[in-house]
Amino acid sequence: MADDADRAQEQAEMMDALRAKNTPPRRPFTRASYDCVDCGEEIEAIRLRALPTAIRCVFCQTEHERMEQRYAR
Repeated sequence: MADDADRAQEQAEMMDALRAKNTPPRRPFTRASYDCVDCGEEIEAIRLRALPTAIRCVFCQTEHERMEQRYAR
């Protein structure tokens, strides 16, 4: 049976995982920062204007979200 310390540790680990998932990765200040992290192709300028923190091109982001939904069930 789990005691209070075990439950607190489990809750802290869950919060760390959520925080890591929702924190965007830091982007280097180089031209490479405009490349998709998945395919390496340049992220479209219109996408970067709409979402400056984008790290994936539209195609890779769509695939990423599709996979996220598939494994969230």
